[in-house]
Amino acid sequence: MNSDLRNFVTQYLSIVFGTLMSVSFFAFVAIPYSLAGHPGEHLIAQAPTVVTVAASQV
Repeated sequence: MNSDLRNFVTQYLSIVFGTLMSVSFFAFVAIPYSLAGHPGEHLIAQAPTVVTVAASQV
């Protein structure tokens, strides 16, 4: 492979992968922040609560 072509491909791929990593990092940080939590996790406010009844009331 020609050394000029190798340098071009190396620089091109470093820019492409650097941009891809930056966008991926921003997406994984910004989306959970805007949703106030990770899309797959249940929020405490939305979790079902367990009602306990005291033994004296039964």
